[in-house]
Amino acid sequence: LRSRLGGNASPYLDPAERSTRKVLGHSGPSWVSTTSIFFVTICVNDRRDAPLLQMDRAARLIASVKFLHVRGDWFARLFLIMPDHVHGLIAFPSTGSLAHRVAAWKGYTHKTIGIEWQERFFDHRLRSDEGLEEKADYIRACIQNRWNQVAVEMIGARA
Repeated sequence: LRSRLGGNASPYLDPAERSTRKVLGHSGPSWVSTTSIFFVTICVNDRRDAPLLQMDRAARLIASVKFLHVRGDWFARLFLIMPDHVHGLIAFPSTGSLAHRVAAWKGYTHKTIGIEWQERFFDHRLRSDEGLEEKADYIRACIQNRWNQVAVEMIGARA
């Protein structure tokens, strides 16, 4: 990846390169605990112009995450909206799959807010409290980055 990006490592690929990436399933083995927490990253299709920070989109995304949390569709421990993607530490109930729940949320936010998400998303099951703290620290570091303060202030002002 680093060589394709001219030395600049990035977890995001050019849309033309997406089709060459290996597709991994989002279903876990039967022995995975239903209380497992996942680090989830979901990106928008067109990453220019900070699409998630336009108008009231950030506040509406947070409201949808809170609604699903209260309803028990998922349990969001930490959720951050960046200019062109979101990060979350989320646990999912035993009924339904992670992929189904994320797809339903993406579909809802597409219809109601107009967000064009990438077809796929990234998830990683956290296997320990240390893994949870590591990912939580990563998300907190994103919040502390001055460039991302716009997202934090916008959410804090409306949520």
